[in-house]
Amino acid sequence: MVLVRHAQQTSPPRTAPRAVHLDPPLSDLGRTQADAVAAYLEPEPFAAIYCSDLERAHETARRVAQFRSQPSDPVVVEGLREIDVFGFGDESRADPTPEQLAIASDEFLRTRRWEAFPHSERSDDFRTRVYREIEKLAIRHAGERFAVVAHGGVISAFLASTFEIREDMFFYSAHTAVTRVFHGDDRWAMHTVNELGHLRPGDLVTY
Repeated sequence: MVLVRHAQQTSPPRTAPRAVHLDPPLSDLGRTQADAVAAYLEPEPFAAIYCSDLERAHETARRVAQFRSQPSDPVVVEGLREIDVFGFGDESRADPTPEQLAIASDEFLRTRRWEAFPHSERSDDFRTRVYREIEKLAIRHAGERFAVVAHGGVISAFLASTFEIREDMFFYSAHTAVTRVFHGDDRWAMHTVNELGHLRPGDLVTY
């Protein structure tokens, strides 16, 4: 299985609507990154390409799919959605105050656990959701190579759950970095984490 973090998204201003913060599109640099990872992965056969339903992952996956010799639309899996630590998806919630954000950020840096944020999905629930979705795909494609285009939090949480790492965010995946994991005989093996070679020639590495 090949895990790919989405390309760089735009950074909306704080005054932008909540929906924009939840689901920003790719930036111009992000589209260049997406094309770079698509070209890098083009020689590899994929039985299927999956992605989350958020636009930054979906557009990255579409660009990866378009580079294939037999292009096909990526399959959207809602359960691969990134964790919403600020509650942007719930219009009934008030925006966190700067003080709340500062306290939560300090606690997250200390624990690397998502429940540090007041409106976040709980860490264990997030890990379970992500792991179950990816495990289903691995079982469906037993003996086949497939790609999952998702989010930094999703990729780290999946690896943390699989390999019993306490911290949810134990490493930071670069935009369009590639991570490879093998599944067989009901076991997982980590092959590579955060491949960046396709980004270095154009100085395209961002986080």
